[in-house]
Amino acid sequence: MSHVWTCAACATANEPTESSCVVCHIPRPVAPPPASPPPADPTRVPVASTTWTPAAAGPPSPGGAPAGQGGVPLVTATAAPEPPASTPRRGGVPVAALVAVVILIAAVAGVVFLTSGGGDDGSDVSADLDDGNAYVDDAGSVDSSTVDDTTSEYDDYGEGDEEYNLDEETGTTLETTTVPAETTRSARLFAGDAKLRSAPSLTASDVARFTGRDGAALEVIGEPTPEGWYHVRIDGQEGYLFGVFVLPPAPGFCVATSVDGVPPVWDDHGEPIPDEKSGNKVLITSSVPDSGGWSVVLPGGRSGHVLAGDLTQPVCG
Repeated sequence: MSHVWTCAACATANEPTESSCVVCHIPRPVAPPPASPPPADPTRVPVASTTWTPAAAGPPSPGGAPAGQGGVPLVTATAAPEPPASTPRRGGVPVAALVAVVILIAAVAGVVFLTSGGGDDGSDVSADLDDGNAYVDDAGSVDSSTVDDTTSEYDDYGEGDEEYNLDEETGTTLETTTVPAETTRSARLFAGDAKLRSAPSLTASDVARFTGRDGAALEVIGEPTPEGWYHVRIDGQEGYLFGVFVLPPAPGFCVATSVDGVPPVWDDHGEPIPDEKSGNKVLITSSVPDSGGWSVVLPGGRSGHVLAGDLTQPVCG
């Protein structure tokens, strides 16, 4: 059944065959296609819907409801009442539960991150420890080279400094090495002319030469070499003197002078040793003579014998 339509601009009633208003020429409105109904909400009560059809206004409907255009009754949709705020909707999750889940996930993620030793790329983790920084590698061990205030030398306990070797990976002590403290003793120069050398050898360069200083005070540093050289300090200079020029000698050595001139020194076969001597002084390596005489050592390192009758009574250490 066709109905006249009313122009929305000038309220003129037009025949159904007219495509525009006969007065203001406004095009006839075209009704939009019906929209798809929204998905049903399980919390709401469904209500009937009506589609408006353009028609002329008519009298009130027999039921007393307000009449629309063309006598079509108007239906007023009433929305379902909102549920109380305290009643959770079906399928919903309380906010407090969501917050608890988020906190739990964050805590688990932090534990996994620290246990794995770093980020996804295997990077190392650095942690502050008291007064220094400890570097934690991928294996979970502490790199001691990055810990502040770490030292390998400790105070002197009276017998020298103690050095501690640390394992570079674990930081544990591997071994302890005790460095002996320097020991010195007082002595005097036993020579009117002596050379202080840079090393315990006749071929070493001269550090100083002392003439007319017989009896001058000096310090002996440490123990003599097996060949009888002393490390000494005299007049602020350090060097080496052969043992015949230092009194008193160290334990195990004796110093004697010849009765007349430079005493001859013999080897075990009775042949003379032509090596350089120390003037009329000899360094004896025994406290009593044997059948061959006194055992002596020369500044060049060779050993021999001097007849007992060729020496004065030695001074021993």
